[in-house]
Amino acid sequence: MKRRDSQIDPFNAGEPELPWESPDAYGDHDEDACELPDHSYESPTKAPDDYDAPDAATAPAPKKPAQPKGRRTSRRADARDNAAAPVSTPKRKRGCGCLVLILIVIAINVLLPVLAFIPHCTGIMLEDDAVEVTWDASDSYEDEEREEDEAEIEVLAEDTLDTVTAPESPARSLIASHFEQDFQQNLGYTVQDLGIDTDDYVEWALTGFDYDITDVFAFDDSEGWGEAYGSVYFDATTPDIFAFKDSFYAAAHEFLAQNNLIGIDVMPNDAQRASFQALFDEQLDAFRTTVTTTSTANLETKEGSDGWVLADGTYDSAMEYIFKLY
Repeated sequence: MKRRDSQIDPFNAGEPELPWESPDAYGDHDEDACELPDHSYESPTKAPDDYDAPDAATAPAPKKPAQPKGRRTSRRADARDNAAAPVSTPKRKRGCGCLVLILIVIAINVLLPVLAFIPHCTGIMLEDDAVEVTWDASDSYEDEEREEDEAEIEVLAEDTLDTVTAPESPARSLIASHFEQDFQQNLGYTVQDLGIDTDDYVEWALTGFDYDITDVFAFDDSEGWGEAYGSVYFDATTPDIFAFKDSFYAAAHEFLAQNNLIGIDVMPNDAQRASFQALFDEQLDAFRTTVTTTSTANLETKEGSDGWVLADGTYDSAMEYIFKLY
């Protein structure tokens, strides 16, 4: 496109002359072409005829078109014919502007506190006299201290389990007491009535006892538990006590039935007691080599004034679990 040079200043130019303001805009025309004629103008009229319009009061009502036979007239159709056509009003469409406004308000309420807190945090970090936070290793339960406590707890558990088979072991008393109660409840006679030596059962139950410590844990009193404590988990190997009980009590009931010692208040004689004791020894011998392993037995410990000690009741609970004293 070519550029047209002009010396006219657009800010000082005069009013432009529009095309229709020019005298020659519409060309030459004859002023006499639009003159009216000299005579007056009369419009044409319709000749009268003999038509007589009927009176609206006497005019017959228009007939409805005939409907096909065998079809009922719809009342809705009549109502639709007689009623005026309803004026449809365009429904206003619901927009999502209100929802967007609510979301914006929620976002502002959530973000404003966060945005206001960021400069505050930044200012704290940028201050020259900001306090430097350091961790004091002595105030926490460090791995080295924890390992020392766990080692001490493990030694305590080993000393406890190594003495289970000792002559004066508390485990012997627990096993003997439970066996005598269980014997009388199942057979109706005490061990003395049938000549049974409880120590024979205790020795059998402790035969081949062994253990294997699997896990040791120590917890400091600063970890929210109120006091320092530890846990020792181990697997224990014992004779199959449940299998012995099932076999022995079945044979014992059969023996009592054969000797008429069930349901009557009769004490067995010496010969019957000797026979029953032989039956008992035979059952023990049959299960001396039958062992079983009890997993996830545990001992709980606590920190005392002189070091770690067993928690109250934990020894009895462990022995009851290992030797099936229930």
